Amino acid sequence: MRNTEITALIERWTADGVVTTEQARRMSADVPPSVRRGSLLPEGLGYLGGALVAVALSLATGWYWADLGRAGRLAVVGGAAVAFAVAGAAVPAGTAGVARRLRAVLWALACAALFGFLVLLADDSFGWSGRTALSFAAALVLPCAGALWALHRNPLQHVVTYVSFVVLAASLVALLPSAGVLPGVAAGAAGWAWGLLAWGGVVRPRQLGRALGALGAVAGAVAVAGEGWGVAPAVATPALLIAAAVLMRDVVVLAIAAVGTVLVVPGIVTRYFPGAIGAALALLAAGLLLVVVAVLTARRPRPPRAAAAPAGVRDWTVGPARIAVAGAAVLLAATTVIVVIAGR
Repeated sequence: MRNTEITALIERWTADGVVTTEQARRMSADVPPSVRRGSLLPEGLGYLGGALVAVALSLATGWYWADLGRAGRLAVVGGAAVAFAVAGAAVPAGTAGVARRLRAVLWALACAALFGFLVLLADDSFGWSGRTALSFAAALVLPCAGALWALHRNPLQHVVTYVSFVVLAASLVALLPSAGVLPGVAAGAAGWAWGLLAWGGVVRPRQLGRALGALGAVAGAVAVAGEGWGVAPAVATPALLIAAAVLMRDVVVLAIAAVGTVLVVPGIVTRYFPGAIGAALALLAAGLLLVVVAVLTARRPRPPRAAAAPAGVRDWTVGPARIAVAGAAVLLAATTVIVVIAGR
């Protein structure tokens, strides 16, 4: 029931003599003040303006891109990045709801435009290859995205920072002479590292960080599943994610692990056991495993959020920050050594 409806009801009770004036005054004092919601008009106009800018850039790309020249192309994309960044900064600080979402979208568009500007700069001005240009752009966008995330703790800034991190890791590995599917290994390691940092509370919100990390891990598993040496990590990735999801009671991570199982297992089984029956049996086994995991997860008692874990029971939803940082650092360092040796 809305606050205005409660106030009107109290006034009607007073008029009908159900409550006294003093009782009505006390009841009205307990009604929280109505919160004035921000208008959706600024948010809608901001999204519409961003869409129009994107359409304008697309039209310029299709019709006049070659005629703009090197400086013109850089000016168009760089100007869009600056415009989005300034517009996001112009949103009043400390505001919530509509204003926060609008700033998040504008700054995400600023990072995307900055990435495009840097790729153009590396390609048109420096003459670098596509992989080198991607690495250059991601290396500069990542600190910018991280700074915007520090200034504006919004899930969208979290996603942009994570995507920049994964793109940087994969593009750097792609520079190796014999990269092959090793960029997928880098993306998977970046996902695992991010998930560890989210588990330790280093990156927040934790659940979003764990979900993003699981997506990166599954992407890495899918990338290496077609290689002979990649079968073991490809199968182990969904299994480890399922175990982690059960311990943390994270339904989102469990769903991502289930999708990863469906993507990875049938291809591996049909590779070593050709025939339609092999894929069917693989899907059957994966499905039964997921059903068992779902039942076990549902049977686990779930303590209230405000209650602490019982004595002797480990709470796996939150981990020590030091262990998470150390684990992520060791994982990234080991992956770096492995991919450098394998990609020479």
